[in-house]
Amino acid sequence: MKYSYLKTIILLLATMISCTIYAQNTIHPGDANNNGQVEKTDFLYIAFAYDAIGPSRVDQSTSFSEIEIPVLWDEFFDDGNDTNFAHADCDGNGWVSWQDLLVSVTNYSESADEVEELSFPDGNPNIDPQVKFQYNPNGGNQLFQGSTLNFPISIASQSDPVDHLLGFTFTISYDHSVIKDLRIDYYPDSWLTDDGNTFLFQDEPFGSEGLLDAATVRYGQANAISGGGIFGEVSVIIEEDLVGLLPGDSMSTTIYITEISMITDDFSSIPVATDSLKLMVYDIDAITSINQPNLEDQVQVFPNPTNEHIYIHSNIGIESVEILDLLGKRVAFYPLKQEYQTKISLSKDSANNVYIARINTREGVLSKRIIRKPK
Repeated sequence: MKYSYLKTIILLLATMISCTIYAQNTIHPGDANNNGQVEKTDFLYIAFAYDAIGPSRVDQSTSFSEIEIPVLWDEFFDDGNDTNFAHADCDGNGWVSWQDLLVSVTNYSESADEVEELSFPDGNPNIDPQVKFQYNPNGGNQLFQGSTLNFPISIASQSDPVDHLLGFTFTISYDHSVIKDLRIDYYPDSWLTDDGNTFLFQDEPFGSEGLLDAATVRYGQANAISGGGIFGEVSVIIEEDLVGLLPGDSMSTTIYITEISMITDDFSSIPVATDSLKLMVYDIDAITSINQPNLEDQVQVFPNPTNEHIYIHSNIGIESVEILDLLGKRVAFYPLKQEYQTKISLSKDSANNVYIARINTREGVLSKRIIRKPK
């Protein structure tokens, strides 16, 4: 009787231990950090474990489901959770490679029933590297409905670089009702990518609008790099129909860089400062209403419509004239020396038929819509 009772207890303990081991030794392909969801920081884990070799899985499926790991690997990530390297072997073949990065791309945004939320501490821009928008809102471009704007994006700087950089990830958030699309165009010949050892990723998290996740990682610890500066360009397209959103002649919208993670080749985490950019969007049909009233009487622009040239006569000294297309891009700039009249040529080769002439005087700015007659 006692023996039977003892046998039952042993069997129960064995079952509990077996269940516990099974629960610990499971993987969701693509979820390299084992937080329950495939998201941008998984690429950092794969980059660190890159080229590592360990026991392969019996089930080498890459679909997002719970798969048993028969044997854990010898290596663990120093992430506070002792995550095993087996989680970075997303395809289960026993070798961490670029194919595992692709599994995370394929399964991006997939999640298990339970997801552990990650924290992203902000750095101090005065002492820490920063992912930064390199754009001057006062640099001459005006944004209208349908405008496209491109500006550089950087991390750290050439004068204050990051040493032994293995990778970094971040999210750009924006108002999707104002910005139709936002993408990053990575420069193929930047300090970060010109040797061909960098994996680049960007995608919108499933079910989210106004978010763009980005990951930039090197292929393994041996390819860590030291440097900083511009690595690409952000492309922003403004919605064409902003009816009901523009409260008047203009409105502002802000783009944010958030949730930044950066690691070095020893898996050390580096604090990184965030950034934001405020953009002004103008109603193209009401652009002249922002002119100072007295300038309308002081400055004349003719002929309009025109075949090629316009003449500007002013009672106030003109400092410069800018010609913008309807996307807000500056197509010509004429610096003047307090002149009172000038002749401006519109490009014969351009397909544009409508321009904005922005006339800068010593007493203010006057914007005029110019129509060029079709050829």
